[in-house]
Amino acid sequence: MHQENCDPAHCPIEVALEVIGGMWKVIVVRELLAGTKRYSELHRGLGHVTHKMLAQQLRQLERDGVVDRKVYPQVPPKVEYSLTPLGRELGPLLDSMSYWGLRITNRRARAASRPQPEPAASPAPPTGRTPTARRPTRTAAAPPRR
Repeated sequence: MHQENCDPAHCPIEVALEVIGGMWKVIVVRELLAGTKRYSELHRGLGHVTHKMLAQQLRQLERDGVVDRKVYPQVPPKVEYSLTPLGRELGPLLDSMSYWGLRITNRRARAASRPQPEPAASPAPPTGRTPTARRPTRTAAAPPRR
């Protein structure tokens, strides 16, 4: 699978990441794996994505042949998005990513539940002076010396 000296323009992994990389593309594909959705359904399902970003990501996925956009000639216009056969091929990849992400989540949870060791007390840095007896400090009850 790993290719030495892979030309970035033709490296299969880099080409795949060019198509599905970005903040929202994989999440859009995940939503569409469940079936055809209208724009508003996708927007609600994605949560915090802006309308501009979602429209941009959908256009890019459509351009790359991952998503199909169907416009119904009615008023108001109805637009539905679905995965193409190429887009549906991403299902097993997303399943693998989900499994891998679950393993990372579990690993982080185990690490967070382990007690953290106390830092060892470090010895005082050498001062270059010999230890001397400390002078007593003045208290409020003692009169000042003259």
